[in-house]
Amino acid sequence: MLPEEKIIIERMLAEGKIDEEEADSLIQVLDGRDNQLVQKNIQVERTKGKTTNNMSSTEDKLLSLGNIIKNFFQNGDTFVPGDKYKVIRNFSGAFPGNSIPQISIFSNNGNVSIREQEGAGYKLELELMVKAKEREEAERKVDETSFVKLVGEKLEIDCRDFQGAKVNLYLSRAQLYRLKSEIHNGAYYIEKNRYEEFEVVTKNGMITVKDVDAGTAKIKSNNGKIDFRGCGDLDVSTNNGMIDIELQEKEGIKTSVNLSTYNGKCTVKLPAKKVAYLDCKTKNGRVNLAIDNLNFTKNKKAGPSQHIIAEKMGGDKEKGIYCQAETKNGVIDIIGV
Repeated sequence: MLPEEKIIIERMLAEGKIDEEEADSLIQVLDGRDNQLVQKNIQVERTKGKTTNNMSSTEDKLLSLGNIIKNFFQNGDTFVPGDKYKVIRNFSGAFPGNSIPQISIFSNNGNVSIREQEGAGYKLELELMVKAKEREEAERKVDETSFVKLVGEKLEIDCRDFQGAKVNLYLSRAQLYRLKSEIHNGAYYIEKNRYEEFEVVTKNGMITVKDVDAGTAKIKSNNGKIDFRGCGDLDVSTNNGMIDIELQEKEGIKTSVNLSTYNGKCTVKLPAKKVAYLDCKTKNGRVNLAIDNLNFTKNKKAGPSQHIIAEKMGGDKEKGIYCQAETKNGVIDIIGV
């Protein structure tokens, strides 16, 4: 920041043309990331106005900039001049009727978070980064786009028109849901909900699921890690990412695990007393089992390949956990807890 700029800011503050918040904002911009841009604009103004009052023209420039910055800070927005504006939209509602609500979420390059809330119904917060020259244009683009629809028991959230959208959804723990979600390159964080059907897909992002009850769950990531803590019928796959599963015992919920990864490591923690059947194979890696009370019916190893099948000795196998895991180049660790 140039000395005369500091003097002008102090004078405008003293004269009441700007407040302390605007003054601080101006100083941050002039000293920070937009320093080069602001200095360039002021220099152009200074060169063009050699025959005018330079101090006055610079003051006008700073005063205009101060109003812009104040507007954006008051709205809690991230401001990149002429680039993008962050627009936040909040929704809430109830699911009518007695049938199971169906939730669909679609996004490109954004993150999805689903958590529990105390009350019934749902709450939704969307953070959208919108390309526009001015805030009014960004707001208009959002308002003209229909991206949240509730028709009967079906809630659809479609943010594919906004790159990098953040979806924060809050659902009642007492309610059972059906979820289908697909995002291109983002991550999921899902915690403390109950699902009859559960399907989440992402191309490159990480998927984290904690304390979730799922009747059937399908989880897929192309290159990201998958971390699951909960119960249900699981079908989990990733191309190059790790898989970390801790299956929790839940009365009345059938539980099985089908895991597949090409190059990643699979770690599966299972309730040891409930394990009924294991089928684990790797082409170039290895399989490690750390569970008691299993009878190995097949332990085949030819070259780098390894294929292990193990069954529970005695007892009712139909009520136990079935686990199948396969990796081409990675390691499979099955651990009883």
